[in-house]
Amino acid sequence: MEGEILFDRYEIEEEAGSGGFATVYKAFDQTMKRTVAIKAVQAEDQVRDTALREARLIARLTHPNIITVFDILQEGSTFYMIMEYVEGLSLEELVERVGELRVSEATSIIYQLCDAIETAHLANIIHKDIKPANIMITRRGRIKVTDFGIADILGEVSSDSRKYVAGTAVYMSPEQYEGQRVDFKSDIFCIGVVAYELLTGITPFHPQLPCQEARKGRRPPPPSQLNPSVPHSLDHIILKCLQVYPEERYSYVGLIKENLSGLLDADRNRLERE
Repeated sequence: MEGEILFDRYEIEEEAGSGGFATVYKAFDQTMKRTVAIKAVQAEDQVRDTALREARLIARLTHPNIITVFDILQEGSTFYMIMEYVEGLSLEELVERVGELRVSEATSIIYQLCDAIETAHLANIIHKDIKPANIMITRRGRIKVTDFGIADILGEVSSDSRKYVAGTAVYMSPEQYEGQRVDFKSDIFCIGVVAYELLTGITPFHPQLPCQEARKGRRPPPPSQLNPSVPHSLDHIILKCLQVYPEERYSYVGLIKENLSGLLDADRNRLERE
């Protein structure tokens, strides 16, 4: 594939990653003179339909922290999603390298994540697969939320979601894990799991039995118990996101942002004094 030119325009430079039914390539757009990412999906009709649906959902969203889809093309049985290329690494890779992040860095990432997901929610889109592997971060600390492959529109049920529970168990809300219909509060639970991991280096529940533990009433220790630099106000935010019952979580993502803003302002003031 390397060196191949797709659609007389995109020169493949290298494979950037693969998984499931898709392979992602780094390529150069000879028309626009820019580097792009190309997600190639070659599989049965249902999988290609999912890829097309993902592209259309992302195309509805314009936000600096959400990956941009430029186009979707087809050649034979293969769909090619032409996307913004992000120079950086995933949060999964970052946590594997450094473990827990500095509180200021983690708080900034969580705020950006909430800002992106709030935009999706305002468009009635539930992401349903928020996890470190689906969040890229650039060298300048800007994140990009990717992979809306199993996202749903509020009030609708995709044909896929009727057949099986999709997602990654350790990051799922209890209601999603149990195959119930979900709403925006399911994404809020996922945000809490990601935030917990960024601050402690581990997920709040056992990797094999996350939702069973939550349903049995097991509460994860506050992040500050594992990372003493975490302020108690941030403990409160994260643990509220991780409530078992949706009605006990934040009612919408904007409330998380409001609470995080105070922490970010305090951190900026501290840096100015120093």
